[in-house]
Amino acid sequence: MKANDRERNRMHHLNSALDALRSVLPTFPDDAKLTKIETLRFAHNYIWALTQSLRLAEQSLPEPPPPPPPPAASPGPWGSPCPAAPAPPAAFPAFL
Repeated sequence: MKANDRERNRMHHLNSALDALRSVLPTFPDDAKLTKIETLRFAHNYIWALTQSLRLAEQSLPEPPPPPPPPAASPGPWGSPCPAAPAPPAAFPAFL
């Protein structure tokens, strides 16, 4: 009896997973339900086609421009460069 329950649960989970997969695959017409093997084959082919599309798109992209140089010190409000923040003290004074 336990083996039958396990198999029933296994098939229920498998069918749920296939239904979820069918819901993200583009099918025409929309109401056509693919069989299990058709779903797996279609998913495999769809993933392959998407991968090929990405590869072709990457090949056709122009070379990216070089990154801009780091900004220089910006002048302060009076035309002089902004001073850097003062460094923290090396050690705090000991209090008695």
